[in-house]
Amino acid sequence: MSKPIRIAAAIGAIILIIFLLFVTMALTGNPISKALATRTANKYVREKYADLDLNREETYYNFKDGSYNVKYANKKSKDLHFTISTDYLGRLYYDGYERDVISKWNTRFRLDQEYRMYLEKLIRDNLDYDYSMILPSSFADEKDEGLDILEIDMPFDIHSFPFEGHLTIYIYEENRTWERLSEVILEINEFMEKEGIDIAQYSIILQEKVEEGSLMGDSTGVYNFPSSNLNSENLPKVLEEFFKKYNDI
Repeated sequence: MSKPIRIAAAIGAIILIIFLLFVTMALTGNPISKALATRTANKYVREKYADLDLNREETYYNFKDGSYNVKYANKKSKDLHFTISTDYLGRLYYDGYERDVISKWNTRFRLDQEYRMYLEKLIRDNLDYDYSMILPSSFADEKDEGLDILEIDMPFDIHSFPFEGHLTIYIYEENRTWERLSEVILEINEFMEKEGIDIAQYSIILQEKVEEGSLMGDSTGVYNFPSSNLNSENLPKVLEEFFKKYNDI
């Protein structure tokens, strides 16, 4: 290989390395800024939150807004965790303690996660359907609603849960008729009542099972159907009319 070619190859390799470094830093941030962020956040937390017994969990870069974030948590608490954010020079501009902890948003989110896991396991263990997805939720349209009634680190109790339950279930089913949907939704609701669990709205969808990679098959179902309507006469017809109204048919 001639000398000019070797020089060109070396220059090309250097350019490639520099390019890869820029790409990596654009996605993960640069180590100097991470160190500055950690130093700033540690000093800030020592001065302001010395009584909270916090441990630094990680420092990470958010490529979406260019911020460097340092996460702190109290290992004895489920809800005492928040993030301090700085810019690339280590200048602090956000303290998440009020928003995440004091507002009880962490508590709210944790309770919803425990609610989801509890209900999904309960349903899978007791109702024999071919499930595609089970998606319980306790969040309504207003995500922050009801935070004032919570206590930080309060235990999860399904029988005194302070929020309305919403249950979405996708089931593989060959018989995708309104009559079959009526049977399924009534069976699920009866089981929930037997367990002492209030569900405000059901979204139950019967799906055609298709091969992996194929387009979605036919389905019959309703979204956000109020449980208070389950006692209606001719429930299959009520479900069908609800579907048409929901979809402006």
